[in-house]
Amino acid sequence: MPRQSRPIRNVIGSNLKRIRKSRGLTQAALAIRLHNAGWEISKKTVAAIESGSRRTVDRELILLADILEAKVSEFFPPFEEVRQLVSSPAFKRN
Repeated sequence: MPRQSRPIRNVIGSNLKRIRKSRGLTQAALAIRLHNAGWEISKKTVAAIESGSRRTVDRELILLADILEAKVSEFFPPFEEVRQLVSSPAFKRN
């Protein structure tokens, strides 16, 4: 039986992972920093965001950018890539 791909719920996951690693942080270390900033988050949730299986809301993205000392725009892939991603059957709209 062919493996079914997981639905994609965000477009920032791969860039979050890249930025986190460039800062020398593990998922657990990032979760601790975010938790200390007031976001009840676990390593498992960070992993889910990075894999694209968990949505993020604007305030979470702003906090991620703040903690990682990055611009919000750094989390988004180029527009054409986003367009292709959100029009793919794997992208979960709700």
